[in-house]
Amino acid sequence: RWNVFVDGAVEVRLPEAGAALAWWRLARRDAETGLLDLAVRAVDLRARDRLILKLDQDALSPIGQAA
Repeated sequence: RWNVFVDGAVEVRLPEAGAALAWWRLARRDAETGLLDLAVRAVDLRARDRLILKLDQDALSPIGQAA
């Protein structure tokens, strides 16, 4: 299992088996949604049926109250 940092900011958690497929899933989702341009701190790709995000604390602040 590997953890890789994209642009030194977003931690990508890869599965022990099927890392290439996991990278492909992330690339496809990013191309569709711009996922990596959002306030994402980590992307967990270890589960095959879901993509789990850890958001930056500022993204969790109520609208209008961000620092």
